[in-house]
Amino acid sequence: TKALALFPPDDFSLVARGLIYFDLKNYRSALKDFNESLKLDSSNVRLHVLKAMSLEHLGDLKGALKAYKVAIHVDPRYPDTYRSRGWTYSSIRNRTRAIQDFTKFIRLRPNDADGRAEYAMQIILVGRKQEALQQLNVAVKLDKNCVSAYIPRGSIRSEIGDMKGAIS
Repeated sequence: TKALALFPPDDFSLVARGLIYFDLKNYRSALKDFNESLKLDSSNVRLHVLKAMSLEHLGDLKGALKAYKVAIHVDPRYPDTYRSRGWTYSSIRNRTRAIQDFTKFIRLRPNDADGRAEYAMQIILVGRKQEALQQLNVAVKLDKNCVSAYIPRGSIRSEIGDMKGAIS
């Protein structure tokens, strides 16, 4: 903060400070820095996503969804927009939109084991357990240390009577 007072703010310093504020859960200050940085570079999709995440933490879900929409307009192939927006939709129990966004995420980043596990969790919530099990198996194949896949995979296997598979 003192350094920004000595020198004119630039994109890098504003983003860096915004990320620090975000990590400190000072979302209002983070949002201010991300907005200022967007004035300098509105083509940075990551800034739009950070803005959306800050708005969501501040309870402005409508504003967050609007910021995600802008991020998608800026770069429709940036996978983290869909992942983050998917969690936003999930938080308001809009399972259809959450699943759509996680589907887009794994299409754009097919080798992301955690993303596949997150997608699987969404489809479990709508009763698509066999499909979820397939996605969780893929996640474990992609990353044998994908903790987020093991617990739901074990639970589904246990439900279908595959006790040996449930503990592996």
